[in-house]
Amino acid sequence: MSEKITLCVVAWMIFLLLITPDAELEIFFILIIIGFFIIKELTDRFTTRRLKFKMSAFIFIFIIVFIVMIATRIINILSI
Repeated sequence: MSEKITLCVVAWMIFLLLITPDAELEIFFILIIIGFFIIKELTDRFTTRRLKFKMSAFIFIFIIVFIVMIATRIINILSI
């Protein structure tokens, strides 16, 4: 099951790279996070507790990276 989920995530990222080649990195991360949420919810019934934890960890990491990117952008705009 984890191989199928991994293939879905990879396919989602390749799809995002194809449809957003010139978009900002923040938009790309938002779409990745949305994709992880959707895949996690759709596969929730079929996955083990360990796999759910790993998927939650990836979501958490992407959210932290997104927050750091937004914080640096805010700091650059405010010129602090």
